[in-house]
Amino acid sequence: MPFGLQDLRIGDRIEMNGFLDLATDTLIAENLVREEVNGQVALEGPVDNVDANVGTLTILGISVQTDTETVFEDERLSRFITAEQFFESVQNSELLVDVEGILMGNVILAESLEISEL
Repeated sequence: MPFGLQDLRIGDRIEMNGFLDLATDTLIAENLVREEVNGQVALEGPVDNVDANVGTLTILGISVQTDTETVFEDERLSRFITAEQFFESVQNSELLVDVEGILMGNVILAESLEISEL
């Protein structure tokens, strides 16, 4: 069923496709779909900040925490990589990262992180 921004409520889960307007630093939504609430989230975007020492990164302003269960993959190499290789690759880069995990408060606990082609 179609819906508009006026139909969104606090706590709604949505899938949004769009792009970041670099000129205005604004996220532009092209498509919104309301999702069932199950705790699972996915996010793709450029990495804003990395702290490899504690296994965290920020994507589009959202904090992402990794742990020993997180799976790391590099789409460019078509293979799995180590956490160290992942953090080294995304540090000071303009690569896109796709994260899937569980939302815990304001942080995504990453189940998988994938470096994507631009």
